[in-house]
Amino acid sequence: MRVLTLIILAFTAGWFTNTLYGKYGQQAVSRVIPPPAASGKTLQQSAFVTEIIYENGTFKPDNVTIKLGNYLSVTNRSDSLMWLNSNNPLLSTSRGYARSEQLRIRMDSEGQYSLENKLNLKAKARITVEK
Repeated sequence: MRVLTLIILAFTAGWFTNTLYGKYGQQAVSRVIPPPAASGKTLQQSAFVTEIIYENGTFKPDNVTIKLGNYLSVTNRSDSLMWLNSNNPLLSTSRGYARSEQLRIRMDSEGQYSLENKLNLKAKARITVEK
C-alpha cells in the first residue's frame, strides 16, 4: 500500500511540475511567433517572444532585435544537432539540441550578441537587445 501511495504522489508531483514549468524546468510563457524575414534582413519584434528557427543549416531570421526583458526562443527544426555558442553565456548550451528541442531565455542585458552552431560554424545569427 505504501508503494502505491508513493507512486501516486510522485506521478502527481511530476505532472504538476511539468504543467507549470515545462519539460526542462523553465516557466511557460506566452508565445508570439514573428513574421518571416528574408535572410540578411533585420527583424524588429516588440512581442513577448521572438523566435529563431534553426533549419537546413541556417538560423532564420539571422538578425533580430529584441526589447529588453522579452524572451528569445531558439528552436531546432533540423535533423542534425544544434549546439549553441554565443558571446552571451546564457545563450551557449552545454549540449546539442535535437529536432524540436528549444532554448527559451529572457534577455535582460542590452547589447549585441552573436549566435552560432558549434557543429556547423557557417550557421550564425545576430541578436540585438535594446530598450
